[in-house]
Amino acid sequence: MLVKSKSALLITDVPSFANMFKAVADEADVILNVEESWNNRYRIKADTVILGSKHLDSINEVYIPKVVLILKSTESPLPFIAKGIKRFICDYQNIKELTLSLYYLEAEVEHISSVDVREIIKDCGTSQYIYGDYDFRFDKNLFFYKGKGLYFCESQKRYLADWLLAGHKDNSKRMTLCTLRKKFGAEFLADVDRYGQWRKNEKDVQTS
Repeated sequence: MLVKSKSALLITDVPSFANMFKAVADEADVILNVEESWNNRYRIKADTVILGSKHLDSINEVYIPKVVLILKSTESPLPFIAKGIKRFICDYQNIKELTLSLYYLEAEVEHISSVDVREIIKDCGTSQYIYGDYDFRFDKNLFFYKGKGLYFCESQKRYLADWLLAGHKDNSKRMTLCTLRKKFGAEFLADVDRYGQWRKNEKDVQTS
């Protein structure tokens, strides 16, 4: 079932396109905010973020599931699908496409989309890992490292939940950790032992 966004954020520096999209949003009764560029301090509450590929690397990765990407005629969706993008506008002049971009599948609003992660949380009795630089809220699908939002694919979330929440580090999936460290830096989770225990002094532990 499609659900209409209550609000959306459009990032564009083209006034004519912004005005056209505002008219579409008004017709659909969706609150549309427009910014020319992404500010790293944003903590947005909008259901949908609409932008072109030149802005994609600037946004906090935690918002990737909210993104609708406006494709150029020369761009293929495949590289962006690999980054986790699921929604696209292929013709920015098509009013129907713009209207549909303001809707999303009902399943996408679930805090925990993975059944496996849901089961891990149920079995271990905890849903959050908040220590030192890590603020991972698996129940809300929100992940921050050193204050910056991160995006994990479903297999990565399962791996991290199994390790950090349940204390089971699956060495057969060590490439998952290698991939994460290549992306977020060699220090990422280097201060966590194989049982998911943070190695720093307990007095430094953050609590929610």
